[in-house]
Amino acid sequence: MKSRPGGRVATKAVVFDAYGTLFDTSSIAADPALLSLWRQKQLEYTWRRSLMDRWEDFWKLTEDAHRFAARKLETDVPAALDRA
Repeated sequence: MKSRPGGRVATKAVVFDAYGTLFDTSSIAADPALLSLWRQKQLEYTWRRSLMDRWEDFWKLTEDAHRFAARKLETDVPAALDRA
């Protein structure tokens, strides 16, 4: 990092964790159990795939997690996600 006059540090980027922090995610799914399991699996898949060096796009992880949660809770899987 480069300091500016007066000891201030130049800012190159600002990052926000928006999911569940800035955005209300409770409206995504009508079933709170589905929403909870979906988010849990989304985070788990992110961690596991990173550790295994098998990176996947965020949207792919999200779809996989939603598909898993819907099937586990025996709810309908949207047609767009029911391709695997």
